[in-house]
Amino acid sequence: MSLGRVGLAGALVVVLLGCNEGGSPAPEAAASASPADGAGTASASASVSATASATAAASASAAAPEPKDEQSPHAALIPTIPTEAAPRPAAEAFAAAETINTAPEDRRPDHCGMKLVGQWLQIDCHTSAMISVRELDWGKAGEDYVDGHPLYLRLRPGTAQRGHLTPLEGRAVLLNVAWPTGDAKPWLIALEEKAKLAAHEMDVQEEATPLDAIAFVADPPRPAEADWVRAEPVNTAPAAERPKGCTMKTVGGWLRVSCAGQGTLVDMLVLKGFGKAGKDYFRRTVLAGKSVELDLPLKAGHDYRAMVTDDFEHRATLHVEWPEGAPRPQRLDLTTKR
Repeated sequence: MSLGRVGLAGALVVVLLGCNEGGSPAPEAAASASPADGAGTASASASVSATASATAAASASAAAPEPKDEQSPHAALIPTIPTEAAPRPAAEAFAAAETINTAPEDRRPDHCGMKLVGQWLQIDCHTSAMISVRELDWGKAGEDYVDGHPLYLRLRPGTAQRGHLTPLEGRAVLLNVAWPTGDAKPWLIALEEKAKLAAHEMDVQEEATPLDAIAFVADPPRPAEADWVRAEPVNTAPAAERPKGCTMKTVGGWLRVSCAGQGTLVDMLVLKGFGKAGKDYFRRTVLAGKSVELDLPLKAGHDYRAMVTDDFEHRATLHVEWPEGAPRPQRLDLTTKR
């Protein structure tokens, strides 16, 4: 699940049901040309060649759509931030700074706030606060973040941070920060009440991007965590069959399946076909164990299946089918049907 889009209530079990052995895309057939006898034959050959070239160009264009020049929907709220490491500013600088929060207004806490000075973010819960759980890349204590009251975090390009703050007074809040690789500024700097976010995430059901509008690459490297904020929502299952509280996204040729838990047990059992955990695919619990994410590369010739359950009851089934030689997957289903 992408940053800022993960649920908090309950738990789940994900059972991977196996996949076929994968392979590389079949090489394209090369056309052989024979000598032409006469001008008429040469003209016909030229016509066929031109037609074939046009067809190949059209096919290539369809197989590899232009990458999108995306900008964060929160870009206007986030100033340009220096990328070179700098010492933490004095308290007086934060006192004079404006507040910042890209979270939806109805989920922002009224007992905690944030201010940004240079590349340093101050998180202040007014009375006192503590980070109960840190997830993703926080860097080095004392250099990239500072515990205490207030809390401080240095924003760094190409990184993402998630933190569960438990104030001694007031409701628990969730911090989400993501600065995608190559971007001039972070994509989001959000502080939300966890209870309000949980209620929202259990109802989430995103619109899916058509597969022919997405560029898929061969042997893709795993995206940086911060780059998942750019991911395209995908699901070829009928809208009425898509499970609520789950998302499926793709970026850079990788697929991420995320589900917010509804039960009391979080687990994932790999049966066969996905290769080696931590190398060929990645599974983790997030949000202090309240949700599960599965990341895997999409490759031609690979078919995957998985089943999502809450407390051992079926909730959703994942189907991934990419036929050998096809330019993109033919099926990326996350469905409530088996």
